[in-house]
Amino acid sequence: MKKLFLLLALICANTTISYAQPQLDTRTQNQIKAKFFAAEDLYAEEKYADVLEKVAEIEELTGGKLIATAQNLKVKALIGLERYDEASEELYTLQGLTLTNDIVRDVSKHEGDIKKGKQKIIEEQQRIEQERLQKEEEQ
Repeated sequence: MKKLFLLLALICANTTISYAQPQLDTRTQNQIKAKFFAAEDLYAEEKYADVLEKVAEIEELTGGKLIATAQNLKVKALIGLERYDEASEELYTLQGLTLTNDIVRDVSKHEGDIKKGKQKIIEEQQRIEQERLQKEEEQ
């Protein structure tokens, strides 16, 4: 009786796990790959907004499941658009995924790029403020 109960419990647990994590079918996987390659091409052409659209399409196909390569590309596109706060948030998300060595190398670059970008914006804002104050003094 104990063995039968244990067997039923294992079958139920296995069924629950299988349904909780649906696998993507081959067609969906191929669509994701095609969209990712298109996104990479768009990134090479510096069409960062279009890259973000492709990554959103990938996320839709995966049902919200994050793919490290797509998330990495998303961070790079946000940096390219100088949207550093969003890039920082997405980088944090990326760091929670299982990463390949190549992506880890990119992550180390992203942190520096985001920091430099934020500093550049601060310096630009300070410069604009100084110019504004000088104009006020001249008047």
